[in-house]
Amino acid sequence: MDFREILLIASKGQGVNHVPKRYSLAVGPPKKDPKVKGVQSAAVQAFLRRKEEELRRKGL
Repeated sequence: MDFREILLIASKGQGVNHVPKRYSLAVGPPKKDPKVKGVQSAAVQAFLRRKEEELRRKGL
């Protein structure tokens, strides 16, 4: 057997079992976003600073 014969045999076998791949259109379940527990302290501190400055300005 030479290389050409092997290729012919392989190509014949490939056509018989060749089934086109199909892509699923079904949508999977939604991914859950991790929830942040609590409040971010940096944001709260910045908010409190702004409020204190506003109160100082109004008081003067």
